[in-house]
Parts: sequence; structure tokens; C-alpha cells
Amino acid sequence: MLSLEVLTMANRLAREMGTQLEAVAMGPNAAAAAGILSSYGVSTLHVADDGRLADYAPAAWAHPIAELAGQVKPRVIIGTASDRGGEVMAHVATRMT
Repeated sequence: MLSLEVLTMANRLAREMGTQLEAVAMGPNAAAAAGILSSYGVSTLHVADDGRLADYAPAAWAHPIAELAGQVKPRVIIGTASDRGGEVMAHVATRMT
């Protein structure tokens, strides 16, 4: 699963940077991912638990990510290297400029 692979890499990067690894989970029941994510080094899970995010909608998914980034001011934001991940992150970047 690409998400777990990127978490492994992100955890390594966070350790090298001397910071905590935080993650975002989307959609209904997103908080259920907390257990597995903590085992990959996630210290804080931000949850966008909204039924409207259940289906793939890159612009809609980008909104809570960009909003959160504006609040917590992360040094790095990482998404999966998939078509969907790239599309969502492009929307995030557009919202943050």
C-alpha cells in the first residue's frame, strides 16, 4: 500500500529533521486509522471525518490539507507517488500559493 510506504519514508525524514510525524486521514471513520498509523511513527493524526470526502474528489480532499497546513505550518508536506496523490497534492499546492 502506497500510503504505508510513504509513511515509512516520512517517518525516517521526520527523525532526520528532529521533528514529529503527523498525518491526515480523510472520510468517514478516518479516525479508525490511528492504530496502524501510530505503528508507522505517526505522533498526531489529523482527521477530516466528513461523509462528503468518502469518494475521490481531489479538490475537496485538498481543502482540509491546505487549511491544516496553514494552521500547523509544516516544514514538509508529502503525498503518495500515485496519480491520485499527485493530483491531490497539486490542488494543495494551488491552494497554498
